[in-house]
Amino acid sequence: MHYNRGMRRNRSVPSSSVIPILPYPDVREGTEWLCRVFGFVERLRIAAHRAQLNIGGDGAMIVAEYIDRTRRPERGADHVSHQIMVRVEDVDAHHDHAVREGAEILQALVDQPFGERQYAVRDIGGHRWTFSQTLASDTGGTIDTSGTVDTVATTDANGDGTNATCATCAMTSCSTQLAACNADTACKCTYDCKLMGGAEGSCKAMCSANNNTAWSDMVGCLDSMCAGSC
Repeated sequence: MHYNRGMRRNRSVPSSSVIPILPYPDVREGTEWLCRVFGFVERLRIAAHRAQLNIGGDGAMIVAEYIDRTRRPERGADHVSHQIMVRVEDVDAHHDHAVREGAEILQALVDQPFGERQYAVRDIGGHRWTFSQTLASDTGGTIDTSGTVDTVATTDANGDGTNATCATCAMTSCSTQLAACNADTACKCTYDCKLMGGAEGSCKAMCSANNNTAWSDMVGCLDSMCAGSC
């Protein structure tokens, strides 16, 4: 179903279809930081408790005093329940500017196997961001556009389908570890990246899983039970 066909425009609401709302302990400080460090532009200010920001041609977000009125955001908190990705034209320049402004870099610039160059950073509200520049239209597999939603058929570097075989082996031989991995955001991200043909080191760095116990257990099982498949 298409719920956004013929949507009315409202000058008090960003025109983007998807609008993240992130809480900050101090909305004015958070807004100023996002504009100064990440390059957002303030679109609308609502007293001291809310602000709307734009970035690029169609990106938008809302800075809020709180989302759950019973739980205000705390300074320095690490909000690991989500991560925001923003596409930019020159990620190296964006990264260098963020470093000069003292931003906390979580993942250094890295060229991903799926055609993006990215870095990850944490803002002063504890939110994690990934800034990404497209280097090539490369998904690591083939895209089927025959249906309503594009799907990616993953293969290994030789194109012989070993990633699909790996997934099957994991479901049958590492079911306990796979269940734990799927329940862990960083582990699931790493596992999905690996199935897409990514190198383990790059996948772990991208997904902040360098010291992730669930991934250690998962890859240990894959190495012992599915070594010929993964």
